[in-house]
Amino acid sequence: MSILPDLPSSTLASSPARLRCDVFCHVVDNFGDAAVCWRLARSLAAHHGFAVRLWIDRPEVLAALQPAVDPALDRQVLDAVDIRRLPPSRPSTDLPDVAIDAFGNGLPAAYADALAARRPRALWIVLEYLSAEDWAAGVHGLASPHPSLDIRRFFFCPGFGVEGGGLLREPGLVEAREAFDADARARAQFWDGLGLAQPPEASTVVSLFGYPNPGLPGLLASMAAGPRPVLLALSPGALGDAAVGWLATAAGRADALAAGSLQARRLPFLPQPGYDDLLRASDLNFVRGEDSLVRALWAARPLCWQLYPQQDDAQCPKLEAFIGAAGRLCDDGMPAGGSDGPHPAAHAHAAWARLQRAWNGCGLAPAARSRAVADAWQPAFDALPVLGQRAGRLARQLASAPDLAARLAGFCRDQLK
Repeated sequence: MSILPDLPSSTLASSPARLRCDVFCHVVDNFGDAAVCWRLARSLAAHHGFAVRLWIDRPEVLAALQPAVDPALDRQVLDAVDIRRLPPSRPSTDLPDVAIDAFGNGLPAAYADALAARRPRALWIVLEYLSAEDWAAGVHGLASPHPSLDIRRFFFCPGFGVEGGGLLREPGLVEAREAFDADARARAQFWDGLGLAQPPEASTVVSLFGYPNPGLPGLLASMAAGPRPVLLALSPGALGDAAVGWLATAAGRADALAAGSLQARRLPFLPQPGYDDLLRASDLNFVRGEDSLVRALWAARPLCWQLYPQQDDAQCPKLEAFIGAAGRLCDDGMPAGGSDGPHPAAHAHAAWARLQRAWNGCGLAPAARSRAVADAWQPAFDALPVLGQRAGRLARQLASAPDLAARLAGFCRDQLK
């Protein structure tokens, strides 16, 4: 990392022809917003020839994900990204070719006015949240006229199909996961690196990262009562704390981390590379939000996705769209069921979808969520061998398409011709 004086961002570029890009990140949903913005900024800088500034209002969140970041600094450079604190200490006169408004939180008013007046004309990209819903594919790439400024503004929508904006995936990510899978020592080295004993060979390792969830007691009770041992790896946070509390109550001992077939381990907070290894070292990953979902997809392991809870279950149509997209991608080119009934993959997909819906509380009163999750757990657990095959197929299908940063870089270059 280097600390620079307040020089124009163009001094970071090796060539005047490089496009200059500002990424604006307002941290709303804790780590996920910062994680997505950082991955995008780093990929544009490292792999697509952009000179990138990342403006972020909570650099301490980014520092947790990337410990080389110093949250006390207003400006620093890491991995060729010029990281700056938002809001800026003074108006910027060094305006970029492209401004990326992450998740539609807007640009500073004075900055937006200056950007609209810039000549040659600049681009304003509204980067939406990831969704498999039809509206996202329909909106992707469309103009989004500003109500008062004369500026070219466009929607860019991450997605799972060829018609959307793609998923964030840095070069070498798939190869890193394949190398992890091929190395018999990799899982052991991961746990050793955390100072934790390796999971028992017969255990199914499940990582748990999520928002507070009324379905948690049902999940834990079903794991504890199940016929096969489960090792639950708990990421820090309210959900992990609640799991520890449940185990203590179930065992009647404050320091208990086991009940029946279930054992749990509390993990330290893991920076981005360590979390990738956790996903690869687990047999099933409970994840939340956008960034951990995408990383779990690239880990090629079965996953259970918890969307950000919204009023009136507004997150559930988004979940249904993801379930449908994942099913279509996994089943593309696969044989259909014959006279003996549906293909086994169809049963596995149905069990997986049922667990997703129960974990997100779709169509359920809060009091019914624990029982619904409990009932959904064992069928999904029994289907893990088939779900593992489907997760690998899904990862391969997704990796066959260009990633989000590549599509965004191409889009911007086309618009600026």
